Amino acid sequence: MQILKHYRRSVTYLFANGVAGATLIQSKGVPFTGQINHIRQVNINATNPVTAQLEIVDSHGVVIWDGTAKAEAASHDHEFVTTPRILDGEDTLRCTLSGDPGATGYKVDVVISLFGRE
Repeated sequence: MQILKHYRRSVTYLFANGVAGATLIQSKGVPFTGQINHIRQVNINATNPVTAQLEIVDSHGVVIWDGTAKAEAASHDHEFVTTPRILDGEDTLRCTLSGDPGATGYKVDVVISLFGRE
């Protein structure tokens, strides 16, 4: 049996120049189990001024957390002190861009800090 502990996991999203429509949205599985303590979202400085929005979606398709759209060229911290969120190992993290990032493309790095079992 695995012990309960604090740990971190990283997820990276890459969007190409010219993305539009459905390609503005990427989802990745987050096969982690535990309570989220903190999420850091780092958005690059793109050619075009776009925003990136993170959401956690459960296995039933329900959005259990919405990080709202965040500006480019900055890091953003999402805290879960007041309203904890629990990952059950079958959730997905969805990243949505507001538009075409231009020639640079777009990269969003996400670091999730949890307390649970790896």
